[in-house]
Amino acid sequence: MLKSKMFKFIKGISTGNNLLIINLRKMNTPWFKRIGIFFIPATLIGWIILLSGLAYAIFVFMDIDSRSHSVSDTLMNFAFNLLIIGGVYYVIAFLTSRTKKPV
Repeated sequence: MLKSKMFKFIKGISTGNNLLIINLRKMNTPWFKRIGIFFIPATLIGWIILLSGLAYAIFVFMDIDSRSHSVSDTLMNFAFNLLIIGGVYYVIAFLTSRTKKPV
């Protein structure tokens, strides 16, 4: 039975059927609300993501600060990590927020 399902899946890929399209479950409530270019958490999951990102940023800052020799050394190394953390937060928020469609 598993073999026949796998064969149908592979056959569907080669024939061009829409078997590779994943039907995502529609979210009833968006996790984030967009205000301009910023995303504000709208649900508990959004707040958990925001607070975990902030906690990770603080952890990274303390780790870099313990190994650096000057303030400029700390800030230069922390800036790149903060950009990555902010970028990941932005992508998650963008994908889980509901935006208005233009008319």
